[in-house]
Amino acid sequence: MKAIETLSFSRGAGFFPYGPCDTGSLRKKWEGNKMEQHPVVISVCGKLGTDATYVEFVEALHKKGFFDRFEVTQIALPVHHFRNEIVEHIREHGLASLFKFSIVMEDITTPGMEVDELEGVIEKFVRSLAGARRMVVVDPYLYGSSKDPASVSSRFAKMIGWLGDALEEITTFTNGHSQSKQHLQAAVTSARPSIRFDDRVQDDLHDRFWIDPDAKRGIVFGTSLNGLGLKLALVDRLSDDDVETILSHLQP
Repeated sequence: MKAIETLSFSRGAGFFPYGPCDTGSLRKKWEGNKMEQHPVVISVCGKLGTDATYVEFVEALHKKGFFDRFEVTQIALPVHHFRNEIVEHIREHGLASLFKFSIVMEDITTPGMEVDELEGVIEKFVRSLAGARRMVVVDPYLYGSSKDPASVSSRFAKMIGWLGDALEEITTFTNGHSQSKQHLQAAVTSARPSIRFDDRVQDDLHDRFWIDPDAKRGIVFGTSLNGLGLKLALVDRLSDDDVETILSHLQP
């Protein structure tokens, strides 16, 4: 099985996975928990080098009589199937918890391992604008003060790099603060000397957008550049109508 299949098992006395785990403690935990009321969701994939298939897996379940006691259903769209649980998780723990979390595993040298997927998420959104010749960056505090200007400048240059080699011009709209302007622009032009900056000041801007004005596509950030990695309010694509509205509001 090349792709992981997500399956939902229900109905019966219990289900215990095979593998190097303490089945005794698992049995104690699940004893008396009828799977009819407490379904168990597992992921199944073929072991490396076995060329196992999903059809083979289902046939094996049939031969073992699993379908006599268990209902096994393939979940084709996990995001839709678990949407209520996802919404509840975000409500309780916040959106950032989906991208920043800790894994604690006893078989790792360090008991706690920090996992931060935030940069990967941001990269996917920024790369959706790749190929743009011009980029409009709306961020009131883009050039504001920062406790770590070198790190912020490096992050900005990396994000600009994700836009690809076609980029020629960056038009910024800020509140006029310029404490880190030189650092940010130098970080970009040191790698891409041909990129031009057109800096503009507009006082009535409160949100942060990156927009390709030619293709009419863009993304929105819920925090300024110097706040990325410290918190995550929102990263999302803009609709075509939103892009048009924002561009029309910007001063020429």
